[in-house]
Amino acid sequence: MSENNQRESVNAIQALTNTKSRLKGAQTGHSLLAKKRDALMIRFRAILKKIEEAKLKTGKVMQVAAFSLAEVNYVAGDISYQVQESAKRPQLKVKSKQENVSGVTLPGFEIERENSNEFSLTGLGRGGQKVQKCKEIYAKAIETLVELASLQTAFMILDDVIRITNRRVNAIEHVVLPRLENTIKYINSELDEMDREEFFRLKKIQSKKKRDESQDTNEEEEYTQDQAGGADILDQGKDEDVIFYTSDSAKLVEISRNLADSLRTPEKRDQLSNSGNVFTVLNTQLQQSIALNSDPLKLERLTQLCRVTANICLDNDTNRQKLLDAGVHSSVLALLNSLTPQEISNKSHSVVLRAAFGTLLNLSQDYAPSQEVLNSVDALSTVFKFLNRRTIAAGESDTAVLHSYIYEWGWRIVNNLLSSEHAKVEPGVTEAEALFSWVEAFQNDTITKTYTGLDQDDELQGVYEEDLSSLESATMLLETFAFDSETVRLCLADQSKLDVLLAFAETNELPRAYLESADNATIDEWSKIYEECKSAVGKCIVGISSEDKLMNTLFDHGKGSFVQRMLIWLNNDQQRLNISGTLAIGNLARSEENTTTIVRDFNIIPRLVALLQGDDVKVSHASDLLKNLSLPVLNKEVIGKSGAIEAAQKFLSTSFAHVQPLQFATVGFYKHLCTQQLENTLAIVNHDPPILEAIITLINKSDDAGIKSEGTRVFVHGIKSCWMSTDISAQEARSRFIQQPIAKVLVELLCNTRKYQILTNEAIMALTLLASDPAGANYILEENDNLASTLKQLLQDQNEVNKKLKLNICVFYSNLILKQTEQKLNAEELKNSLESDIKLLTEDSDSELSKTAATVIAATNAN
Repeated sequence: MSENNQRESVNAIQALTNTKSRLKGAQTGHSLLAKKRDALMIRFRAILKKIEEAKLKTGKVMQVAAFSLAEVNYVAGDISYQVQESAKRPQLKVKSKQENVSGVTLPGFEIERENSNEFSLTGLGRGGQKVQKCKEIYAKAIETLVELASLQTAFMILDDVIRITNRRVNAIEHVVLPRLENTIKYINSELDEMDREEFFRLKKIQSKKKRDESQDTNEEEEYTQDQAGGADILDQGKDEDVIFYTSDSAKLVEISRNLADSLRTPEKRDQLSNSGNVFTVLNTQLQQSIALNSDPLKLERLTQLCRVTANICLDNDTNRQKLLDAGVHSSVLALLNSLTPQEISNKSHSVVLRAAFGTLLNLSQDYAPSQEVLNSVDALSTVFKFLNRRTIAAGESDTAVLHSYIYEWGWRIVNNLLSSEHAKVEPGVTEAEALFSWVEAFQNDTITKTYTGLDQDDELQGVYEEDLSSLESATMLLETFAFDSETVRLCLADQSKLDVLLAFAETNELPRAYLESADNATIDEWSKIYEECKSAVGKCIVGISSEDKLMNTLFDHGKGSFVQRMLIWLNNDQQRLNISGTLAIGNLARSEENTTTIVRDFNIIPRLVALLQGDDVKVSHASDLLKNLSLPVLNKEVIGKSGAIEAAQKFLSTSFAHVQPLQFATVGFYKHLCTQQLENTLAIVNHDPPILEAIITLINKSDDAGIKSEGTRVFVHGIKSCWMSTDISAQEARSRFIQQPIAKVLVELLCNTRKYQILTNEAIMALTLLASDPAGANYILEENDNLASTLKQLLQDQNEVNKKLKLNICVFYSNLILKQTEQKLNAEELKNSLESDIKLLTEDSDSELSKTAATVIAATNAN
């Protein structure tokens, strides 16, 4: 139902305007519904958090209320009959209210108390104080229950509305919009076809007039008939291939033009596909035409031949393959290589270039063999040579419309070649320069200077729109190439280019010429495209900053102009600049020296902590940067005291389960802070609400292997920090780690990461320290079913497991057997499973391992 090739039926050309209006309405509706959904989701999460708090509060309040009632019954006996007699009217009333959230009415309830006290004399004889206290507690309990009911009612309504809104957003995005867009494309193609037919009809009329005027001689009549009768040249005989065997350029031009016109219909293209060796002959004529030096009709001859090759393969895979077999693609590329980018300013050369682009476009359209062949001969670089915006000089407005066609077809060729499944494109300087030239043209406002000679508003608006479309294509490819190609990154890192890119990303409005040439609706549409272009350039800058060879140059000990500009972006409230600045600084923070400088000299930690308070995508990037900055030992104390520990805790809750990268960054951040840093470990362990319990819940509920692994490593490094310190506070904190859920996740880390020896060794070390306490050893042995088999496999592995790891396993085994107090049966099973393998280690060539194994065997047998 939502496939992209859907198209509504079109009965009249006039439907184009209506369809565009419907598309605009659908886009507006999609935007509004998406904003409504986001607003509802924000409120939904807030209500969910309040429900969790209300449920916890309800449990505590009801517990206190029940105990209070028990006290009353103890001191005053059963007072229920007194309450019934004294109650004349309600002292608590529940009133309903309504709240509007993005058009959704949410009912709510609140308690209203009467000031009078109907039970002032109850318990007067004894227990009066307890009775009044019990009454107040139960009143608070009712208030809590009403609050919880109000929240749950709003929660259920929001859940239904969000589900419905999501379905509507998805329906518009995946069904309505594709259908309307494809309908518009279809109508436009029909309009273009009608224009071509009208043009062809006028040409026929003109030929008829010429034929009527040239009846003077038989020779003139024959020549005129050759001109007018070539529109259906394929029906003149069966020797189609000989039509190109002529040395007369004028005759060849006329034959080629008529043949190209006739090939607009599918029937003629199919007919030609069965025609002799016309494809080889056509290629020969192309090669000969390229070689001509002094023929005044050379350009026209090439134009018409390229029109023939373009029309032959339009929507016809058979003809495409025959053109490839004949080598036409090589001839067309040779033609393009014979032209220089500067010649595009000449109208005659521009016409040839457009016809050659038409051949490459139709040849590569949705046909994988053509795409692979063209990629193999580096056609992409040839095409990019003519997509450089610098080739158009100021004031060349007479060829502006023609250039817009060339650029449009050029970008379509590029997209065809890049979309090939097996495309192995290695963009170089030519591609980078061409793409950059479009950003430069808009930033330096050469667009306006180029088209100063255009008088008609519709023409001016048309070329502006095509140039904006070219900018969009260029910036999207800049973003892609900046992440994929070292050559492109190094090329764009030139200071003059980098300054242009940075300035363009910081611009707020379209060029003035655009704002003055269209109506408000068009300007709004252009502004959205322009915003996407600026966002793509921002991401391109992030890609440039990821280049290893540029890191020191761009950072320059923290004094470089680039890093200073990124700091300004980081503090900018515009989301795209903030995100790009955050990511770029993260890319520059890939060495300990740079990372330490950023934290010490730039004072960005408070800004990152402030970003964590938000509820948009900036939160995720700020969390990632904090994670990277917390790696060096010198930064841990500063970040730990900044409030980041407290600010990041909320991302561990289930309400952020749909944002797994954010939760992964959060547990990684806590892991880095705990590593070799006791103060941060104590801050995490002793935090209220408890962070350790939140991490345990996250590990158990998440299905992401990365979150489980990184979350467990928080416990690994926290245990190391506490057990390696003699500080009294560290010894007190150990008890927070000695619990069954932590022992369970550590055993799971050991069992699930056997092929990663670093993680395996970390798990063994943490479990060994945990097993040094009897309670810890007991908790670990409760997981003996998985533990024993994993340890046995590690001990028996002679290839991948190193001897240091086996030595640590021996120590871990010894702690379990000797320290446990309540798991004797499991300890005996573990001993029976592993003892023979540890005995074999006593004969190992490694003296330290053999001595440790012997000591462990002696100690466990003596126990």
